[in-house]
Amino acid sequence: MSVTSVLASLCPEAVRGYVAWRSPGASPTYRIDDRWSITHYTMATDIDLPQHGRQVRVEAGAVVLFAPGTVRRFRYRTAGWHRAVHIHIDLETDQLSPRHWPASPMTARVATGLDEIIQAGDERRRRAAAWWTLWLLSDLDAEQDQVDVRQAPAALAAVRRAQAHIARHLAGSMQVEDVVQAAGISHNHLLRCFRACHGMGIAAYIRTRRMVMAEELLRQSDLPIAVIAAEVGIPDRQHFNKTVRRHFGCPPSALRGR
Repeated sequence: MSVTSVLASLCPEAVRGYVAWRSPGASPTYRIDDRWSITHYTMATDIDLPQHGRQVRVEAGAVVLFAPGTVRRFRYRTAGWHRAVHIHIDLETDQLSPRHWPASPMTARVATGLDEIIQAGDERRRRAAAWWTLWLLSDLDAEQDQVDVRQAPAALAAVRRAQAHIARHLAGSMQVEDVVQAAGISHNHLLRCFRACHGMGIAAYIRTRRMVMAEELLRQSDLPIAVIAAEVGIPDRQHFNKTVRRHFGCPPSALRGR
């Protein structure tokens, strides 16, 4: 599973962001120990990464993800805006190397997500926008690292059929084999395609989507937890509580109170 898929499946907290104008020749150094940083650049810059012994050459429109504790030294080659959002997510990284995505329509969508975070008026809206932006990064990972899937329209169509089936039946009882049948390709082939597109298997994707829906209902509705459990296809209250605790690290009632 890619790190962006893992981040997108967890709960972002303490979300903060800013937009700053940078001039050519400026060379600031940053290190943020307890936050993941998502950055978008409208200028060209070089980023030295002394901990990793490499340099990232960034052009306008690119997005970079930095793990907590990453030292980055910038050398701005042109003038432009620097969007940055810092998010606390409880995930150990062990000096993870930064992820860099060149300019594309998807990085432009990420920039829109960052703007929504920066402009949000309260923490709840910032967390919601951060979650959506992290899912976009997960899609960027799949798009960048799995070119072979994009070049196989039949395989990608099968994944979309599977996703549509999951979306329609999320609230009901669903087996992986039902998804495979809806996709119209073999189990092993669909599993490979799913991992290529989403960085996770079919069962993990179903579980993650259910948890996404559960968190939204817990935060934004007054429905009883038992009703929410049934709405997301996990009617057994004990199993639902255990799944939420495993996924978010806290019981459903704690999500509701945030």
